[in-house]
Amino acid sequence: MKKHFSYLVLLAFSAFLISSCDIIEEPVRQGGGNTGGGGGEVEEAVQRVLIEKFTGHRCNNCPNAEVTSTQIKNTFGDKIVVVSYHVLDNFAGPTSKLPDDWRTPEGTAIFNFYRFFGIPVGMVNRLNYTSTGTGHMKQHGGWATHVQSELDNDPLFDIRIKTEWDNASRNASVDIDIEALENYSEELVLSVFVIENNIIAPQILPNYDVDEEYVHNYMFRQSLSHHFGEDIGTNIWARGAVETYSKSEQLGSGLEASNLYIVTFLRNKANHKVVQVAQKKLID
Repeated sequence: MKKHFSYLVLLAFSAFLISSCDIIEEPVRQGGGNTGGGGGEVEEAVQRVLIEKFTGHRCNNCPNAEVTSTQIKNTFGDKIVVVSYHVLDNFAGPTSKLPDDWRTPEGTAIFNFYRFFGIPVGMVNRLNYTSTGTGHMKQHGGWATHVQSELDNDPLFDIRIKTEWDNASRNASVDIDIEALENYSEELVLSVFVIENNIIAPQILPNYDVDEEYVHNYMFRQSLSHHFGEDIGTNIWARGAVETYSKSEQLGSGLEASNLYIVTFLRNKANHKVVQVAQKKLID
């Protein structure tokens, strides 16, 4: 991908992220999960963080936010899950020179609900949401600080995802195991999204040149749940309790299955805070 950004700036940003990382002792649980259970296996329960960014292929400042999210993900690895929504007519609508349209009704609904007024902007675990305030709107320069703060928290839940893909019918089936790592008594909603990496399509750059081979990653493509999430039917969780939820849906013909990931996250219904997120490639 043609980045057209200063290498020194990227190095400085990387150094800042690395220097801000603390060594965190992760809680562990015995057996179960992806290890197959039993036998005394030890598996770490990891706190992960969701970055949601709003962007557009006609937005010349948006590649800067893409660099930020990629740098954070490269620093913290699988602890970071990124979802990118293309929104707004004037920044993501098609033109004769930029004919693609990556907008979705779901992404637009999320953008409108959280009352964003421009891009690039985003949310980190949907922190600080109020029905009238703007504290949840995070500029990309501050994402790393919020991410580090969230990673310092002990995980309340573990999410494990299993996927099946039928190429003939284009049907994706997802089983989601949710395990409570602590007692929890607030109402939760579950969201299940499909994102796609490695979409090569034109993008306006900060200098207003058009990169015809820009690589778009983390792009929201489809929701297997309601886009605002679904009540999961249990409000009182005892530590060690496990619930399983299943989703199955046909995916659109324009999606490249080998580049798709399932993103699942739990958020507190009252304050919107994401308490845990997980991601798995659709086809291993």
